[in-house]
Amino acid sequence: MADVTSIELCVNYQLDGLWPGKNMIRQARSIFSGDLSVMIRPRPGDFCYSEHELLILLNQIAEARKSGANAITFGCLTNEVGVAWDQVDQIIQHAGSDITLTFHRAIDQVIDQGMAIKLLADRGVHRVLTSGGPGLARDHVEELAAYQQIAGPTLSIVAAGSVRPGDIAKMRSRGISSFHSSASLRADGQADSVLIGKLIRACEKDSKTADTV
Repeated sequence: MADVTSIELCVNYQLDGLWPGKNMIRQARSIFSGDLSVMIRPRPGDFCYSEHELLILLNQIAEARKSGANAITFGCLTNEVGVAWDQVDQIIQHAGSDITLTFHRAIDQVIDQGMAIKLLADRGVHRVLTSGGPGLARDHVEELAAYQQIAGPTLSIVAAGSVRPGDIAKMRSRGISSFHSSASLRADGQADSVLIGKLIRACEKDSKTADTV
């Protein structure tokens, strides 16, 4: 059976996801025993954070850990469309070595995405969510495959951007084994249980080691 053991927890998905709050984290942990990754993001808009906002991010990480999360999803950029490495280093140090680190799709705004992925891997980040280019992940399979080669064995490129069941086999054939989908086909924006089931079955059919987030 495919390894479908990871959930990214956030609110306001229409705003690309925000910090869900400790009560929601505790509730999620009470019913889900797998990899619970919490969105560390204090506000909508860009991913360029002031020093004050960085302190809020660090506090959210501490609250996430206390509330039962074992993973975080984050991203910090500069005004020059690069990664804010000083802030990333502080977040990594604050999170601790026993927590799974995912850099979210802010990476898609970075000019030199390949170099950023390499440096994230060097810092011990475990996952990077990316569509590989503008638009949908299915349109950038070769770019995703190239990024996985750059990342090496310690960092997983997670294909993100309206991933659907029919995309899995092609991506797997190019070395992509991790997939992220909000599965939001319903008119109210909530996850569609039928689509989730199809994604799981696609991963099971294609590989025993596929990971869906």
